[in-house]
Amino acid sequence: MNSQQLQLVTYEQAKRLKELGFDWKTDYRFTNGHENLLHNLSFNNHNSDRLDISVPTVPLALIFIESKFSMFGYVQPDFPNQVNKRIAGITFKTEWIKFIDSGKYNEAFDTTEEAQSAVLDELLTLIEKENENI
Repeated sequence: MNSQQLQLVTYEQAKRLKELGFDWKTDYRFTNGHENLLHNLSFNNHNSDRLDISVPTVPLALIFIESKFSMFGYVQPDFPNQVNKRIAGITFKTEWIKFIDSGKYNEAFDTTEEAQSAVLDELLTLIEKENENI
C-alpha cells in the first residue's frame, strides 16, 4: 500500500467486522481464512464467502459502525502542549462515553491513522460486549 492510500483494517479487525455483519463491497480481502491480503479487480462483498474476509479501510469501517450501531469514534488534534499528537474518543448515541489515549492510557497518538485504528478496536470491543449482554 502506498502513502496515497487509506489504512486498511488489520486481519483481526476484519474478522470482528465480519462477525458483526459487515457486508459492504471492498477492493481487498483476506482469503481462505488466512492473513493473505489480496487486491481484487472486482469490487465485491467478500464476506458472503465462508472463507474470505472483506478488508475495508479504517475510515470505511468507522462509517459502517456509525451507521449500523449509532456509535461514533473521533480523532482530533491534542491539546496545545503536545504538538502533532492526536486524541481519540467515542460517543454512543450522541453521549460521550470513552476517551482513548494510546491503548496504554499514558500518551497521545503520533498519527491520525494510529488513533483511528485504536478507536476502531475500542468500538468493536464495546459492540461485542453489548451483544454479549443481549
